[in-house]
Amino acid sequence: MLLSGPPRSGKSTIARKIAEAHGLTYLSPGDLLKEQASSENRPLNEYFSLLTDDVIKEIVDTGIKLIEEGNYVIAGRYEPLACRRAGMFVPAIYIDAPFDVRARREAEAESITVKEAAKRLREREAAEKELCRRLFGRCDYEDPKLFIGTVDTADLSPEKAYDAVVRLLSEKGYLVRTAERLTS
Repeated sequence: MLLSGPPRSGKSTIARKIAEAHGLTYLSPGDLLKEQASSENRPLNEYFSLLTDDVIKEIVDTGIKLIEEGNYVIAGRYEPLACRRAGMFVPAIYIDAPFDVRARREAEAESITVKEAAKRLREREAAEKELCRRLFGRCDYEDPKLFIGTVDTADLSPEKAYDAVVRLLSEKGYLVRTAERLTS
């Protein structure tokens, strides 16, 4: 299954909880990029701007291959769009929160001011949209047709957000039990 959404919406936190609770493997291309940027002592936005389209395509293609294998929960921006364009249906949920909430989360996580966090988020989102345009010809990775539903995490604890995602999966007819795949 896929969780997508803007930075600091909670998609990685929820995906980790789903993976742990249901015996799945967690993967976040964004986390991998953050680790690489950190290892090179570069800010994420700078590192992101240095990546070639081919590198990003390889990351996305690897995610698609893992999805085909099953038993993965992936938190990523481009994967729902890439799967749809590849003719694959994978249950994807859009995780969202208002910009001001996400900026506060970024500020807390990075020990910076909310103003600086908001600037970083705007720059990152602009870079992600530009990359999406380069990779796919247009940037429609937030298209509601890509998702079985949306969970707004603004007022939810990580546990409540997890519960909301599991409830949405259940309502849409997807199995959510330990050691079972999250696809129908």
